Amino acid sequence: MTITRTFNTAGVSTLHGVVKARFANGMLGRIKVLKANLHTAIRLVELPTDMSSADAVKYLIQHADFQDQEAQEVLKAKLASKKEVAA
Repeated sequence: MTITRTFNTAGVSTLHGVVKARFANGMLGRIKVLKANLHTAIRLVELPTDMSSADAVKYLIQHADFQDQEAQEVLKAKLASKKEVAA
């Protein structure tokens, strides 16, 4: 039996010049941790419902705040990696 984790917050952040997708349950706590670990360009949004990371990425790809090329590339790569794992 596989347990799928769900999240209510998702977005992207930059650490040492590398942009990555981020997932959490609670925006303020996640922002605090990311800032403490020296992340920059932190962009998180609350999801409309609890979602798996794959569903959250699909949501972010369509979200107005993540339409820049850098975010789109990171999110599409993350989605592709999720599909490879599922296959």
